[in-house]
Amino acid sequence: MQQARYTLYISAISILFCLYFCASCTKEEGYAPNYRIDLAEVEVDPTGKLESFTPDDRTTFRLSHTYKVDYRDTLLRARVFFIPLAEEKAELKQIAPILAPHPIKLQAEKIKMDPITLQSIWRGGDYINLRLNILSGEPQAAHYWGFVDQGLRERTRYITLYHSQNGDPEYYTREVYLSCPLRQCNIQKGDSIAIKIQTRQGLITKKFVY
Repeated sequence: MQQARYTLYISAISILFCLYFCASCTKEEGYAPNYRIDLAEVEVDPTGKLESFTPDDRTTFRLSHTYKVDYRDTLLRARVFFIPLAEEKAELKQIAPILAPHPIKLQAEKIKMDPITLQSIWRGGDYINLRLNILSGEPQAAHYWGFVDQGLRERTRYITLYHSQNGDPEYYTREVYLSCPLRQCNIQKGDSIAIKIQTRQGLITKKFVY
C-alpha cells in the first residue's frame, strides 16, 4: 500500500510539472511578437526623426516611439525591421537604407554591366526590387550602380542595370538590395517594364506589367 501511495505521489508531481511546462510554453508563444521585414519608403523630418514609413503594400505605419537617423528632410528607400501594432502604428527595430537611383538616359557604349548573381527580382508598388549577390574584397568597397532608361517602345519601357565593379577584388560574396523607381518612367497602367541584367550566367531580361 505504501509503495502504491508513493507511486501515486510521484505521478501527481509529474502531471503538475507537465501542466506547468505546457502552460509556460503556451504563454511564451502567445507573447511572441509578429516581426516583419519589408522594403519601404521612410519619411524623415528636418531634425532627422522618422515620422512614418510605407511598405510596398501601401499601408502607412506611424512610429510608436522616437527613432532618429543621420538624414534630414527626405524620403528614404530602406529595408525596415518592425513589429506592427494596432491602429496602423509600428515599433521600428532597425532600418537599412538601400539604393533607389532614378533611371537616367545614357549612351549605350557607356553602360557598364559588370556581372552579378541575381537572387530574386519582383515588382512592389511603384518599384522593381532586386536582391542580388556581388563579389567583393572589402565590406564597404564602393561599387557604382544605376538604372539606364533606354526608351519606350510598343508600350514597354526598357531599362538596363548599370554596375561597375570599380576595381574591387572578387574575394567573397556580399548581398545587395536595389530598387528601381517607376514613377519617373512616364509609363501608364498596362504598360510593361523590361529590366536587362548582366548575370554571371549571361544577359537576362525580366519583364513586368505596370
